[in-house]
This record gives sequence, C-alpha cells and structure tokens, in this order.
Amino acid sequence: MSSREQMKRDWEREQAARVENTDDDVLALADEIYADMRATQVARVRGERQKGALVGLGFKVWIGPWGAYAAPERPSAVARILNSLRHKPYAGRLAAIGIVGHPQRNVAPRAEWLTPYCRIDTSLGTIHWGLADTRERAEVFRANYDVVELRVWDHGEIVAKVQSEAFDNGSTFTELALDDDDYRFEVGARNLDWGYSGKWFDWAFIDGQWRELEAQGRGWLGEWEGSTRTHTGEERIVEPSARERAIAYTRRQRIERENRQHGPVAATHGRAEVTEMIATAKKKGDALAARYWQIVERIQDDLAAAQKIDEEQEDSGVVDSNAEVIAYIEGIRDNPPNRAVRGHPVHIRKWDRALATLGVDTGERPWAVAEIRARAHKWPDSPWARVAAVLESV
Repeated sequence: MSSREQMKRDWEREQAARVENTDDDVLALADEIYADMRATQVARVRGERQKGALVGLGFKVWIGPWGAYAAPERPSAVARILNSLRHKPYAGRLAAIGIVGHPQRNVAPRAEWLTPYCRIDTSLGTIHWGLADTRERAEVFRANYDVVELRVWDHGEIVAKVQSEAFDNGSTFTELALDDDDYRFEVGARNLDWGYSGKWFDWAFIDGQWRELEAQGRGWLGEWEGSTRTHTGEERIVEPSARERAIAYTRRQRIERENRQHGPVAATHGRAEVTEMIATAKKKGDALAARYWQIVERIQDDLAAAQKIDEEQEDSGVVDSNAEVIAYIEGIRDNPPNRAVRGHPVHIRKWDRALATLGVDTGERPWAVAEIRARAHKWPDSPWARVAAVLESV
C-alpha cells in the first residue's frame, strides 16, 4: 500500500470515528481554551500548548490554520501540555476533565486558511490583490505574518514588488512599470524574519483584455505562447539571500537584547562619562569593558536620534525644503524611532526608495508618486506625509 493510500485510509478512519458535538462541560472548556489559544497566537507567545489540549479534548478540526501542535499521545506529552497551561484560569478544570480518551467531535472549523487573490481590471489598468475576507483572517494573519506582498514575475525574474499592511490593495501597471503582456503575479503573506505563504496567478493580455490563464506550472517563465511584447521596464529586483536575511535577523535580535539589558545604564550616565569609560578601558587593554561601554554609547546615539525625529515631527505644518526632508528621511532610515527595525534590509530599502523619489541616487527604484500619496493619506502623521508635501510643492 502506498503512503498516499495509507494516509487516505487513516483520514477515513478518523472521520468515521467522530462523534456528534454536545453542549457540555467539555465544549465549554474547549471554547475557553480556543479563545486563549487565539489570543496567545496573535501575541506570538511561545511555550503554551493550548492546541494540544484542544486536540486531546476532541476539537482537532479547530486547529486548521493555527499551525503545528503537540498531540497528547504519550504520558510525557500530556504532562508537558498540562504543565504549560498550569497558570491558566481553566487549568484545574482541564486537569479534572483530562485530555486523554475524548473522541474527536464533528464540529465546523472556526478559522480559515488565508486565501490570496489577484484580479485585473483591464479598463483601468489596475491590479487588485490581497487576502480574501475569510473567517478570523486578521487573527490568523497577525499570528504568523507582518505584511501582505505582491511580487510580479517575468521570464523567471521579479520585476516588481509591493508590501502592504492592508488586506485589500490596488496597484496600477504604470506604478509598477509593467509593460509586457503576460506576467505571473504572486500574492502572499510574509513574515519579515522567517515564513511565507502565497499563491501564483498567471495572467496574459488576450484579445484586448487581461485574462487569467490556467495554472502554468512551477517552471513557467511568464511567457504565454501568444505573447507579442517584452517587458522593457526597470531592472529586475534582487531579493536578499537566506544568509543576508539571517544576518539581519540576528543583528536586530542582538540590538533588541542590548537595548533591554543596557538601556537603563545609557539613560543614567552622561555622554562625557561614557566616552571617558571607553577611553579608560582601551588604555587598560580591557576589551570586554570597552565593548560594554561602546554598546551604551550606541544606545545613547539611538535615543538622541529618536528624540530629534520626535521633535521634528512636532513642528508646524510648514512645507519643508527638499534638503530638509531628505535629511529627515535619512535619519528615519538609519536611526528609526522603532529601534527593532534598525538595519533591517526591508526597512532600509523602503526609505531608500523614498529618497530615490526625492532625487537621491540610492540605487533603488523610486516609489511612484501615487504610492507616496496613498501612504500619506493612510498615515497623515507619518514620514510619508512630509515626502508627499515636498512632491506636491515641486
């Protein structure tokens, strides 16, 4: 028997063994645990095993898009699940009811898998993309991902990419510099550190309008057999390698850890004192102490830069000059108020593109003016508004 047939038989056996749901103490407890599990997942708290408890109580169907779980199949697994939830208000009831011996119940899923979509309005040249309105979409997304992403492929290369915090988005062919007549659009949800879930949508311009093709397969290069045009837009986008993402992630984690551990010291020591401590440590050849005070110095630099940015944001609504906004955006890029993103390649590239829109040669493709305006309208108190104001005054 093949593994596929075995899996099918196991699934059929599991379905046949299900019992009808009953409004009892077990269901009431499972409802409470599910709500707690959802909140814990959204907060991205690790180490709590509500999903294993739900499986043991007979509500495996509810797990769905929430990810992997530890099934209570052995006494050691049962002990780990109960121990991880010992501080919960329902811990006593869970221990009394137990998570062994309950048959799986015939219940409906509570949350649905994220469902990407991509539609093209030929008359307006608009690409509508995002994540469909599925049950508990916001919670499932926040539990695992940071941004919704559109990537456009042509001839095996990425020619455009947009990231958004909204579930429903619109981009134009003009904004994305798309001029070919066949593309693969990839829409998905991305965790900026690790993790991605997406789907391909293959489209071609046929008989005067954009039409979605049947799935062209993994090896499709984005060239439909009836294609008569070739993309002549901007240079291809080079994605960071796995090693580059790992380095950026490790660096950000280190900075966050240093900020937590040494932030109080940076706030209670003067800059002159810190400078003197570094010099003294170096003179003594104490590399460990020198490194410690250099970390404190870096934190003080970040705090000063963040304070300067905050003060600039409190200025009146006078339109800044191009040079002032360029300096401001460079500060946002290099010393962001949210120090957790300091040095992150996605953060740096985003503001390098904004600088390119203002005429600075950063090596990145500029944002379209319409994209800047849309962001300024969505976040009127953000740096995008200052960039948009300069573009409007030109």
